[in-house]
Amino acid sequence: MINGLPQSQINITLDGINVQDNTLKGDRGGDGFFAIVDPRIDAVDEVTVSMAGIGAESSGQGGVQIQFVTRSGTNTLKGSLYHYLRKDSFNESTWFNEQNNVAKAKLKQNQLGLSIGGPIRIPGLFDGRNKAFFFVNWEEFRQPSDVPATAPS
Repeated sequence: MINGLPQSQINITLDGINVQDNTLKGDRGGDGFFAIVDPRIDAVDEVTVSMAGIGAESSGQGGVQIQFVTRSGTNTLKGSLYHYLRKDSFNESTWFNEQNNVAKAKLKQNQLGLSIGGPIRIPGLFDGRNKAFFFVNWEEFRQPSDVPATAPS
């Protein structure tokens, strides 16, 4: 809920396109953030939240406008690489687990990704400086589980 408005008043756009899942939009619980497309961490360049005096670019939908703008290539080749690692061995057990002799929860989570962008160049055929650019973002999330997945027979 934002500014006391109902959850159905949130409008989400990605590069100017409405990505709101209107079938789930409404006051049925949750946080009201129902997007069909989840913007990836390293692909987002700009986030704007507008709540009052929303301009024509928001299409007049909703009392709150959340706008995501993705990155694009530039004349300089740039990129990034990351790996976030979470393991239960990195964390201490909670006070409550210690008091009740409960084992610490197992955790293994990997989130890795890379992004790269720059001008499109084909030597001898095309030089895209100041004209054509590319941007690629890849992200992977791994969280293995000890619980076996079985289907009912």
